[in-house]
Amino acid sequence: MNSFPSIEPPPVRAIYAQTDAQRRAYAVVDALDELEHQLGAYRAVQQLAAINGADTPERLEQLQRSDLAVLLAVLNANLEGCVARARDAAVSSV
Repeated sequence: MNSFPSIEPPPVRAIYAQTDAQRRAYAVVDALDELEHQLGAYRAVQQLAAINGADTPERLEQLQRSDLAVLLAVLNANLEGCVARARDAAVSSV
């Protein structure tokens, strides 16, 4: 047996909503988490645009402006849905 103490973190206790007010509040938090998750896609687009615009060896010649426009349209549509869900969650939490 290993004589070293365990360095594993303690288990995280689950948080259970017990009231309707808590459920509504957690729905808002979940909706905001979903919005925050979408930021990663926009960061990726920002990096693509920065690489494509700079005169560097990583320049992506095959990447067209129209491709970025289509990608942004898809991301915007998805983000609009996330915003609508966050808004609904916030309104119903009152």
